[in-house]
Amino acid sequence: MNFKIPSLQQITSQAIYTFKRFPLSVISALITMFIIIFLIEQDGPRYEHFSTLIKIAFASSLGLFMFTALRLFGDKNPLCLVGIASIVGYYFTLPDMKEPIEMVFERHFFLLVMFFMVTFWASYWKSNPTNEEFWEWTQSIIFGFITSMLFSIILYAGLSGALYAVDKLFSLDIDSKRYAQLIFLVIGLFGVNYFLSQIPKNPHSLKIHSYTKIEEIFTKYILTPLVIVYFFILYSYTFKILISGNFPKGILAWIIIAFSFVAILTYLFWTPLWSEKTKKYRRFISLALFLQTIMLGVAISMRIDNYNWTEHRYMVALLGVWLFCASLYFLIIKNAKYKWLFITLSVLIFVSQVGPFSSYAIGKSSQQNRLQTMINDSSPLSQMSDVQTRYEISDMISYLHKKHGIESLKPIIPKIVSKFEDKNESKKDINYYNFPSYATKELGFSFINKWELEDQRDGKNPFAVYRNQVNSIDITDYDWIVNVNYFKNYMNENLKPRRLDFSHIKKTETFFELDDEKVTIKERNITIATIPLKEFYKEILTTPNLQQSRYEVATEIKDYSKLNYEYSDKNVSVKIMIFDMFTNRDREIENIHAKVLYKRF
Repeated sequence: MNFKIPSLQQITSQAIYTFKRFPLSVISALITMFIIIFLIEQDGPRYEHFSTLIKIAFASSLGLFMFTALRLFGDKNPLCLVGIASIVGYYFTLPDMKEPIEMVFERHFFLLVMFFMVTFWASYWKSNPTNEEFWEWTQSIIFGFITSMLFSIILYAGLSGALYAVDKLFSLDIDSKRYAQLIFLVIGLFGVNYFLSQIPKNPHSLKIHSYTKIEEIFTKYILTPLVIVYFFILYSYTFKILISGNFPKGILAWIIIAFSFVAILTYLFWTPLWSEKTKKYRRFISLALFLQTIMLGVAISMRIDNYNWTEHRYMVALLGVWLFCASLYFLIIKNAKYKWLFITLSVLIFVSQVGPFSSYAIGKSSQQNRLQTMINDSSPLSQMSDVQTRYEISDMISYLHKKHGIESLKPIIPKIVSKFEDKNESKKDINYYNFPSYATKELGFSFINKWELEDQRDGKNPFAVYRNQVNSIDITDYDWIVNVNYFKNYMNENLKPRRLDFSHIKKTETFFELDDEKVTIKERNITIATIPLKEFYKEILTTPNLQQSRYEVATEIKDYSKLNYEYSDKNVSVKIMIFDMFTNRDREIENIHAKVLYKRF
């Protein structure tokens, strides 16, 4: 095998050619790279101009794929000017980026995917390529992107290793920020340019190659068996539904989408291998997809009927419509073209992300209306309100806050939002995540999540003891104090005690081992006392004024005597003080935090 390392001149020439072909894409990547490197240096959100710069980075990173796609429509077209205007417009649609609004990141991701998908068909928008030609072009872009990321990771690993070696060998004390900056430097300078250089110049002159042995094995013996496995799982579940009459669970939609993705990928990879012998298998994939889209429609319609629209349900429903039409298209049309699969999917993704009919506009409006109706119908709200109602209101407030920011809740609970903003104006970023709990408390009840819902629904609340003792501890008659912890699902902590008289600190070989039945005291690995605690724990768990839900805000216990246990024998005098105790739903102790005072005779 001949392998020749490219010269510096060849590398430079290739970089210049790539820049001349995709100038706006390269500039967009460089802008994004420099901004992120700068913000890492400035500790991100703490920098006063963080919001402005991160919005520019968002817009320029979108420009990388947008300008690449627009350039592939033709060498000379006015669409690049439209692209520049779109990028500027996109910048002004972005909210204050100091608040971590999930919707912004999701929309950006889908727009990146959409423009990446446009690169598949942009060069063929005026022509009618065969499926073999289209797949050859699409493969070159997909594999170019994958290899650019893979090579970037390898290059980063090598450079970061070299940086680490230099740091340790020469004691340079290199800041950890440099490693984060390095990965964006590698992607910006190498990864992007390599990816763009792998895009063929003329799609019409591409030669259709035969699959290598690896590609054939991947298609026949990896992708195809995966489709068959998904097929049997889904159709077995469908058969179960028809027999039992139990309707689909929420996870079914995501399993069908996973099956659809694998099935379509398999169909595409089989493109060079299709023949008269495999014709039946091609129709089998289309038919399997078609039938599962019906089940997907049933599953998502039930979720929408029960809980209204959200962004994810909107996207699943839209994808279901596309899958239904695409599978029907390939079943009915003999010479169905791959080109139209990606064109229609690109258009649907764009519609779902931008404008008044986007998934975010529909999801936000739907959940706002549902929350407003539920608050009105359930007023006055309190801790005694129906647990399902409290959960759904908590969930909707959390959803709107996380997806659309605190502004989305102003039309529904304006006084609570204003009070929160006034109260936390000087430290808004710190308390931003606390708003859902704050809002439900103002409405009259504690925030409840889905795990708490299950516990409260069947009456099996996890139990908790909180000892909010802030005053000093009376250590009369004792010489030592130690913190001991018990964790049912983790290794217990064996802690050496700490002498109260700090002027006489000395090493000790005394250890305490606490569990859900006893505490064992060992000295030089010899047990000097084993103190049974089962009855003590049982009394705590059955004393009414000590019981409270693990999920409720801790209330102070005024009488601590029930949380103390004293023990004495000829070797030791011990006082055990329980500070925190948590159980599971079956009242089995999961963890304990206690302080032990003791004296050695």
